[in-house]
Order: sequence, then structure tokens, then C-alpha cells
Amino acid sequence: MVMKVLLVNPNNTLQTYVPLGLAYISAVLKQAGHETSAFDTRISVKKSVEKDLGERMHSFKPDIVAISCREIDFDMGLRVAKVAKEYGAFVIAGGPYATAAPHELISFSDIDAVCIGEAEDAFVELAERMRKGQNFYDVKNFWFKTQGKVVKNQVRPLRSDIDSLPFPDWDVFMRESDCFEPTFLSSRGCPFNCTYCINNLLQKIYAGKGKYIRFRKAENILAEVKYCVEKYNVKTVNFVDDAFTVDKKRLKAFAEGYRREIDVPFTIITRADMIDYPAFRMLKEAGCESVAMGVESGSDFIREKVMKRRMSRETIVNAFKAAHKAGLYTYAFNIIGSPHETEKTIWETIELNKEIKPGGTQISIMAAFKGSDLYNLVKKKGWLRNAKFTGWFNESALKLPSISRRKLEAYHKTFALYVYAPRYMYPFIHILRKGFEYCPHPLRRAVGWPLVRLNQLYSVFRRMGFKRTAGFVIKRAGTVVKSK
Repeated sequence: MVMKVLLVNPNNTLQTYVPLGLAYISAVLKQAGHETSAFDTRISVKKSVEKDLGERMHSFKPDIVAISCREIDFDMGLRVAKVAKEYGAFVIAGGPYATAAPHELISFSDIDAVCIGEAEDAFVELAERMRKGQNFYDVKNFWFKTQGKVVKNQVRPLRSDIDSLPFPDWDVFMRESDCFEPTFLSSRGCPFNCTYCINNLLQKIYAGKGKYIRFRKAENILAEVKYCVEKYNVKTVNFVDDAFTVDKKRLKAFAEGYRREIDVPFTIITRADMIDYPAFRMLKEAGCESVAMGVESGSDFIREKVMKRRMSRETIVNAFKAAHKAGLYTYAFNIIGSPHETEKTIWETIELNKEIKPGGTQISIMAAFKGSDLYNLVKKKGWLRNAKFTGWFNESALKLPSISRRKLEAYHKTFALYVYAPRYMYPFIHILRKGFEYCPHPLRRAVGWPLVRLNQLYSVFRRMGFKRTAGFVIKRAGTVVKSK
């Protein structure tokens, strides 16, 4: 007998990257002899979530339905859990939201268990115990409901050798749709303590449970990339871990191997204080075409004291200069709407972006997610809005005394225009921004959405050129149409 596990991605934001957490769980379950299937609430749906998921439940007949949830997706996660329970499945919620607020998720009637932290070994043990008909209520990493009580198990020690994990099971999602794109993770854990990230909580949860920051060997990463490129004809390899350049010895081995063995461009994410010109040049020669780095705020106080991103303005400027000198396309992450944000500090962020001249920019509005130090701060201050948060590209989740929601969201819609437009255009952008500020919130969202998407498209065009951008637009448009 094998256990059947349906892996569900509640996808409110139309992400097309394969969700790596679920893909790794699928890989280890298959390695242990179990059967998996995947369901994405946007890309797998042709009629409605309830109807299409019901049909999958009927045809696949899963024993377990595992739902990976971000806080922003959880309303969809509950809809999935309700359908799954109607078909008699054992329902597990996991992902960042489950790790941050297990007490909330376990309270919902349609959820039987919550998985905290890294899930691969925990899922395999649970599936094996269920298959054998054994008691499973003491399996580590899980909270279970049983006999009207909640059993709260501790997390198990971290797997130290992450090279021993099988490659993610991209195929379980790629079979759903050719809209999905593989991504790659070369490390686990992060050495930094940004206040808006769940990383601080994870470090506390895993204190004394083994080495938190773990790196895969260059040979293992290269083998994974080669396998995926050959099987799925991948055109760009995207590494999504923030610690990609921390280990300089590994970085050198990776770059030399990639240049020698793989003829596909790749992209990375790093921090401005973890890289220099020689490393940028080495990556460029290996095939790197784009590097993304966090600017986050141009205000030294907000960046260093509020966000705890302890790097100087000079460090950020020098890193972008070095990347440009190496011939790399650069992408800057920015966040506005942090505690103590003002109109003045937003302009400091705009001016810093104009100075570093990134090829593309992402502008998010600060979201205080449960589990982060920032959430604890704004909750204590009474700065959380009670309304449902719909996304960091849509609206502010906070009610700040230092800047109005209207003004903040208006700057969000026009931020990229200020960064890329010549200064003589500013009077016209000011008028547009004022219009956003004083129009009703639903209209501000509806009218501002195209500006945010046009900025993303502009970034893609500057990086890829016309031909590749056209292909990107056609593929993304097909994804949107299929998800309706």
C-alpha cells in the first residue's frame, strides 16, 4: 500500500515559479515509494477551485492533502481545506504562515494538522506511520488535533547534509501546466536578521537543533541545473536564495563549473555587503546575466534601525557600480511604508535609486507578516489595519502616524516613474501622484495596477530585449487566461 498525497499551492498572486517547498516534499515522498499529485488554485483551475479540486479529489483519491500557505493566501487555503475534508482526506497546513502562527491554523475545523519548519523528513515519517496503521501523533514538526486536544510536537534537528535530499520534483507541477518555471535553491537558512522576515523566528525555533545555515556543494547544484535544463529545456536558470554569494570558496567552484558545463544564462539574488567587483566579474564570465540586490530604503535610520539591514548607503552604491562595471543587469528591491516612513524618507529612497541606476526596480509596500519582529512591533504600537491584506503590490497593511495610507499608496504607484523619468517630467508625475492620493481607494488600486505591471514589463524589456520580452508576455498572458 502506498499513501497518496495531494500537494496544493493556494496561489492568490498568480506566481508561475514551481513552489520549491512542495516540490521537495513530493520528491522525498516519491523516493519513499508514495504517490503525489499537485494542484495550483490558479493554474490548475478551468471552472472553479471547488469544482476542479473536487474532480481531482474524486479521481486521485488522496489520503493526505498538504496545503502550503503564505498569510496572504490563507483564505484560499481554507477553501481548499473545506473541499478536502468533504472527500475525507487528512488535511495538513504548512508553509510560512503555519510556522509563524500554528495556533491559528490548527483552530480551523477543516485542518487536522499543522507542519512547522522544514518538512521533508517529517512528511516521510508521517506517511510511513499512516501506511502501517501506526500511531503518528508524536511525529516531530507537527501539531495534531485528537480527541478534542492539540498535540504540540517539537521540531526535529535540521538535516545537516542538504545535498542528500533528492532534487525537487518539478515534474509534479510541470505536468499541470507548461506555465510553471523551475527555480533553484543552493542553500538553506539566512545569516541575517531583517525585522520584516520570518528568518528571526526560524532561528529561535531551531536553536540547538543543528547548524542553521547550510550550503549545497557546487557539484550538487551543477548536477541539478544540468538535469533540469536538459529535461525541461530551461532558457534561464533562476537562483532564489539570498545567501548565494556568502561562501566565496563555493562560489568560485560553482562559477568555474557553470562556465565549463552549462550554456544557459542564470540570475542570482545577493546582498550589497556580500559581494564585490571580482565576484561580479567571475559570475558574469560564468554566464550570469542579472543580479538582484535589496536597497529597501534610502533612509539610513529606516534601513539600519527599523529594518535592521545594517549596511551603509556607500556599500549599496558601490555594489551597484561594481555590478554595472562587470556588465551585469541589476535589479533593486525596495520597500516603502515601514514604521517611521515619511514623504521625506520615500524621496531618499527614490534618490538612492536614481543614483545607483538599476536596470529594474521592484517596489513593495511593507507587509507585517506574523512571525516577524516587525509584526510584533506594529501590533504593540497599534499600527496594524484590521482589514484583510491583499498584497504588497496593492495596498498598505499598516496605519502609520507618520504618513497617510493615501499618500503612501500614491507614491507606490508612481515610484518607478520618479526613478526613471528625467527631472523635467516631475511636475507631470506630481499631478498624477496627487490624483492617486485623492481618488477613492478601489479606484486607486484599479488605475494604479497597470502602472505597477508596466514597471515590471519595463524591467523585463531592459534585461531581455524585445524578442525574449515578447515571449515572456505571450506566456504570461496565456497563464492569466488559463487561470480565469
